[in-house]
Amino acid sequence: MKTIYFDLDDTLFFRKDAFSIAFDNFFQNKYSDLKDTANDRCRIRGDEVFYQAQNETITTEENYIYRYQKGFSDVGIEITKEQALEFYNSYQNALDNLKLNPDVISMLQYAKANFEKLGIITNGESSHQRDKIKNLGLDQWIDSDLIVISGEHGCAKPDKHLFEIAAQKANKKNNDLIIIGDSLQNDIIPAYEMGWHTIWINLYEETTQPPEYEVKYVKEIQTIFEFYKDVDDVKTQQTNDEYLKDEADELLESCEREIEQNNFDEAVKKFKAALSANGDQTSFFFSNVIWLLKEQEKINFTKDEIYSGNGITPESREVLLSLTDQDIKSALEAYAENNKK
Repeated sequence: MKTIYFDLDDTLFFRKDAFSIAFDNFFQNKYSDLKDTANDRCRIRGDEVFYQAQNETITTEENYIYRYQKGFSDVGIEITKEQALEFYNSYQNALDNLKLNPDVISMLQYAKANFEKLGIITNGESSHQRDKIKNLGLDQWIDSDLIVISGEHGCAKPDKHLFEIAAQKANKKNNDLIIIGDSLQNDIIPAYEMGWHTIWINLYEETTQPPEYEVKYVKEIQTIFEFYKDVDDVKTQQTNDEYLKDEADELLESCEREIEQNNFDEAVKKFKAALSANGDQTSFFFSNVIWLLKEQEKINFTKDEIYSGNGITPESREVLLSLTDQDIKSALEAYAENNKK
């Protein structure tokens, strides 16, 4: 069963919503026509100094001053350094009071019910990101031991080492991991190159071809989850079928050994256990016993009625399991006699 990792910012919640609230409050509903563009520019300016902030070559205040002073200036809104910090405080207040989108809640509920574990891989300062997770109530779905924050590990997406840490925490192979994120460069490409499954939330309608799945809205993700779950179910069934076949084969081999020792009561138990194992009983020994049961008129199936594909049919298995121990013992004794000739 697969484990899912989510990016945090602009995947499980949308910073644009908090920015919009802060922008309207700070500018008293002025510059409304510039709001979306200002958000984009502040996001880009923030990305420019992210690694400097991560490596602490600039202070937290310098980070936010650059982000908002430069970002607003790009769209023709001039603010002071002090105002840049005031805006950040307004933005942080809006962020603290933000609620999860109903589509995100629905997606998380489905994922929690149908996948092994859910985690988060996010870039940012440790306490800042953990506060977001707590304030948004994400801890009711996200496994606490699968929260991977760049500020706690000295590396940040798209560095593949952060994804390696996540894989180790989940104790999963790469092809059993799914990443969902909004950044093609930071979330999707590095994970895809490592062999993870990827779902890209293309919020900004970028035109670059995604490696695997692309959605625009969170509510589209559940359909992809259903596909992954179906694939996992098929793989699980295949594994079970292989195990049952091996178990049935071992029981039949053990049954033959009991016959060689004339332990027919034990042989009957092994034969019936092999039937119950529901494996693909198509061995020469098994086929001969079935033929002897038919010859002794204990069953009246034709060959086509007994077998379907590589195994016996459910109907014929049910009839065989309903036979008495003495019926099966007689066929096994006849098999032993024939082998002596």
